[in-house]
Amino acid sequence: MADPPAMEEMPREGETVQDQQLRMAAEVGQMLLAQNNNLKAAQAESDAEITRLKEHVSRSDGELGRSKEQVEFLRKSVHELEKALKLSQKEAEHERSKTR
Repeated sequence: MADPPAMEEMPREGETVQDQQLRMAAEVGQMLLAQNNNLKAAQAESDAEITRLKEHVSRSDGELGRSKEQVEFLRKSVHELEKALKLSQKEAEHERSKTR
């Protein structure tokens, strides 16, 4: 944010103290309005970033869920393959013992 313009503290020529106070109050009001607008813009940017991050987290959660499902499927497949291998080894051992 840029530094606000310096306010004139001395009355201008032909300006009463009340005029000076009104002018200074108006200047302060303008500075506050500008600052408020800057804050609103920053808040909007923050809100947009939060929304982007939430969407990213949501996508990541979905991908993680799919990955967990794939891992579980692979775990079950490995288990089934291990069972089939053991059975096949037992059958092969049985066939070997029959031929001896």
